[in-house]
Amino acid sequence: MPPRVGAEGRSPHGDAGYETVTVLECMQRLGYDADLKRVMRTLIGEAAFPLPSWAQPTPEAPYPPRGSVLRTVYPARDVPLHNGMYEHQDYRVFGIVDMFTVWVPLIPIDRNLGGLLIRKGGHRHGVVQRRPMEPAPDWATTDYQVGDALVFHALTPHAALPNNTDQLRLSIDIRFQSARVPLLSVFDYAVSGHPHFVDHPMTKCDWWEPIPPDVTLIERELFEPEPPLTASEFVPVPGFPTPACCEGGRP
Repeated sequence: MPPRVGAEGRSPHGDAGYETVTVLECMQRLGYDADLKRVMRTLIGEAAFPLPSWAQPTPEAPYPPRGSVLRTVYPARDVPLHNGMYEHQDYRVFGIVDMFTVWVPLIPIDRNLGGLLIRKGGHRHGVVQRRPMEPAPDWATTDYQVGDALVFHALTPHAALPNNTDQLRLSIDIRFQSARVPLLSVFDYAVSGHPHFVDHPMTKCDWWEPIPPDVTLIERELFEPEPPLTASEFVPVPGFPTPACCEGGRP
């Protein structure tokens, strides 16, 4: 996996090494880990499920959308700036308010290696503009170990510190949501019977679970510039009633 070229690097999707690692069973099953599912279903509800992370490439979609994404971050000496170093919200990528990201380090990741930061309380302000992260007291991070998992809401602003080492930073994003909210139609390959997904060998594993059959598909592309805000079950959203779980205190 050669260093990404250019000021911000280039996407690793399509690289032989990256694609080989992505479809390994040990990577695919992370989102179905029993302890992780238990945590997310305690947080979101029993209808919570991991977004799909694999589909058969086709001529029309050589790099299918993935809910779970392997992250490979090169040293800053090779790639001084990458997309993750900007303050951003996953809502602006997926357009689903009540989606949660589980950020999982695959190696020990301390601050020097480029760990993830979150802006405390930033989810209360609705959609924020993507911008370079500037250190401030309301940013929080830690030194992460293998086995850690950082869970945050789709409206939580977050960013990565620069990788100031000579190592490759390896982590994975796993997304969960409830069947009570719609699933983007770009993931319809994971709905039972879809020809882009049925031959995936992981579906035969005892740990794999299908997308809930009652989930509603919504027509919206990834990276829609200004997805419309909707009410949330979990956090205050400007312009909408405060959810019951937030009344009288902070979520």
